[in-house]
Amino acid sequence: VSDRVTVLDHGEVIADGPPAAVQQNPAVIEAYFGHGTQQLGAPQGAMA
Repeated sequence: VSDRVTVLDHGEVIADGPPAAVQQNPAVIEAYFGHGTQQLGAPQGAMA
């Protein structure tokens, strides 16, 4: 749909270019999904 995209994080440009390149940019991935890995499940200390 687009030949070029620009990604902003808190109003600052963090990536600009072809969609295929931008979607693999580590800064874009971190901005959308956060830093590191986190397991899903019950909160720590929660009782079942």
